[in-house]
Amino acid sequence: MKFDESGLRAGYCFLKKIAFNNDRRLPSVNKMVFVAKALKAHGYHGKAGDNHCIWVDTTDTKSLDMLLRILAHEMLHAALGHDQVPNKYAHDTDFKEAARAIEIEMGWPRGSV
Repeated sequence: MKFDESGLRAGYCFLKKIAFNNDRRLPSVNKMVFVAKALKAHGYHGKAGDNHCIWVDTTDTKSLDMLLRILAHEMLHAALGHDQVPNKYAHDTDFKEAARAIEIEMGWPRGSV
């Protein structure tokens, strides 16, 4: 699947409104930086200066559904304030419960976000 930063931006806006019900913890799309490039993982969340940044892999992301699930996963990290949380703590009970709520809202199977 081919996509670029504008596709990630559109996906973020869609998920923020539909899956996250405009959660106020999520930054405005104008305060987000999106990067679409080859990565070693499906996606990352972090900071780029004062902005939140989401990176999504362009080589192994094979479908729109997969792209939205990766974005939702990274958006959860942003909503939960995981800017500098070590990876081993970033997928704790809070994350798993929030991910399950998104999966239910979107009709995705358990463990897919």
